[in-house]
Amino acid sequence: MSHSFHERRLGQRSFQPRQRHVGARGSRGAWLVQLYTPRWRYHLAVLLVALSIIPIGWRSTGGLRGASAAARQGEGQLQTDARPAAVRYHQVAEGESLQSIAEQYGLSPDTIRWANGLGDLDPIVIGQELVILPADGVLHYLAAGETARQVALYYGADPDQVAAYNGVGDPDRPLQATELMVPGGRPRPSQAVASLGPVSWVSMGPADDGDRPEGSSLLQFGDRTLVVVEDSEHVEAARTAAAAPARTWEEIQQEAERATAAALAASKHKAPAPIDYEVQPGDTLNGLADRYGVTPLTIIAANGLLNSDALRVGQSLVIPPVTGVIYRVQDDDTLSEIAQRFRVDLGPIVDYNALDDANTLAVGQRLIIPGAEPERPKPPPPPPTPAPARPAAPASVSGGLLADRGTSGSYHLANTSSSPRAPARTAPAAPAAPVPAATGNGKGADLVAYAMQFLGYRYVFGGTTPAGFDCSGFVYYVHRQTGIPLSRGMMGQFTAGPHISKDELQPGDIVFFSNTYMPGLSHDGIYIGGGKFIHASDESTGVTITSLSSAYWASRYSGATRAH
Repeated sequence: MSHSFHERRLGQRSFQPRQRHVGARGSRGAWLVQLYTPRWRYHLAVLLVALSIIPIGWRSTGGLRGASAAARQGEGQLQTDARPAAVRYHQVAEGESLQSIAEQYGLSPDTIRWANGLGDLDPIVIGQELVILPADGVLHYLAAGETARQVALYYGADPDQVAAYNGVGDPDRPLQATELMVPGGRPRPSQAVASLGPVSWVSMGPADDGDRPEGSSLLQFGDRTLVVVEDSEHVEAARTAAAAPARTWEEIQQEAERATAAALAASKHKAPAPIDYEVQPGDTLNGLADRYGVTPLTIIAANGLLNSDALRVGQSLVIPPVTGVIYRVQDDDTLSEIAQRFRVDLGPIVDYNALDDANTLAVGQRLIIPGAEPERPKPPPPPPTPAPARPAAPASVSGGLLADRGTSGSYHLANTSSSPRAPARTAPAAPAAPVPAATGNGKGADLVAYAMQFLGYRYVFGGTTPAGFDCSGFVYYVHRQTGIPLSRGMMGQFTAGPHISKDELQPGDIVFFSNTYMPGLSHDGIYIGGGKFIHASDESTGVTITSLSSAYWASRYSGATRAH
């Protein structure tokens, strides 16, 4: 390349190639020469663009300030809204118990049970992940427009304390947060029954200490006062369960296998009848209860024993074949009403009494009510003092809970759905979670599709219609409505077809469980696929979908039957 080329490309005037065409240096138009160069044209264009942008920024300054103010205002609102609950998670290790985990975090076992949906007697499993709340109480997931006061009263807690704990300035202001910690709260009555064990719920007006059962305590839920009578035996059993070390899945599987074997063995024999027993020398109530596999209170109640320590040699006793109650049918009784009165599933009543027709009862007929909570007999009351006659006050009704004093002087929860109340369709409280599509044969898929229509419907002891189902009543209704005849008794459902191993389950199969509220076969549902089943669970959840692999149900699994 020539020297002139390098000079033109790299010289001092290399960016001013057109300078000689404009004018001589030092002339009056020299500044035009500088302005007309490519370099100056570039800078001039940048300057013009900058000048055109700056006014937009100036005009938007007020708007930006307004946005900043709004952001600060929103931040201030969030600061007065509920703080996120400091929820932690704990993975259960070998040797730990529910009690030891509760002590580690300074909580009560009940708080951990409530947060994780555990019943009083449910085991915890090694490797299980538990939700740990920051304080004793309940974690509530807020709905739109709820206030701290509403939530606190719902769980029987103090509104000001709940607001202060969550950093809420005004307990009556609608909250935007997603959850609220309720320290000192406890689940609603229908949710707390499983947590408190067998209790008596009574809705009352003013708390009258003279009218309360001995040993009872009061719970306040908003404007509703509840009288609770706890079962000391159940409380002790719950305490023992909390102290028990965590179990392994192998142990749970072994327990399920034993339950399955027991159910199969029971299905091959007639239902056991009450035993007429004559007391022998050395007999004790506890010894007889252990020998026949029932609770001492079952024997006491069946025989009306006032002094349980005073058995006489030669005394005649009736020993029920299962923990529960022996009941004499009264005029106008129905089996559904009896199940509701004793708060048990109707299916085992059919089984233990070998009833061919669940709709036919005879006055005076003796029925075994398995799983019912027996009451300790009480001495007859002294003769009443004559008093001026006065009109009878109606029973106190509040939110479906009825104050009722039975003839024995005991308090109980009156049934909220007994006849002659007209049956009403109860819609699901919330949309159901998506579930796997049924992939079994046509009839099994039809059973699942029909059963899924009742997700969220309520649970009613003895119920067999959409107005309310118990577990075996739900299975019975779904099969009958899809053209499959099925027994109303649970054992009859268990023997309605071939037994299916767990790894061969198909949608529509009936799955069974033992030792839930009573020993032996006591619960069932319909398998829907994907390791899940649909069933009428309990009063707090109604018809719901549950995983077969949950610790509670896995340890009680007792086999499956294909009735379709």
